[in-house]
Amino acid sequence: MQIFASGEGRKLNAPDEFLPQGSVGKVVGLIDLGKNNGSSHFGWSGVKTVIDFEGDAYVLDFPEHTRLVTDDGLELTQTDAGEVGGWWPDSGDIQRYGLRWIELTY
Repeated sequence: MQIFASGEGRKLNAPDEFLPQGSVGKVVGLIDLGKNNGSSHFGWSGVKTVIDFEGDAYVLDFPEHTRLVTDDGLELTQTDAGEVGGWWPDSGDIQRYGLRWIELTY
């Protein structure tokens, strides 16, 4: 199972660089930015989605649009934030979808 997502994003290794608006990337991991917005250089807190977009990792504040696709390309669902059945990052997704847990390195 693969998850594709878009939303407001910042480059993982350069938080001052933003994801181009409307860009969609494959979800590759999750990251915990801490309990308050001052805990990281992103200005966000909590568990966030990390996507790969054109070979770079970006952290999404929250997934505005998601698409679940089987490994053989069958699209199961596409949702927008707030819709029933939408996907929100959860630590259980690490194993469920074969994601990585990403650590902050600064």
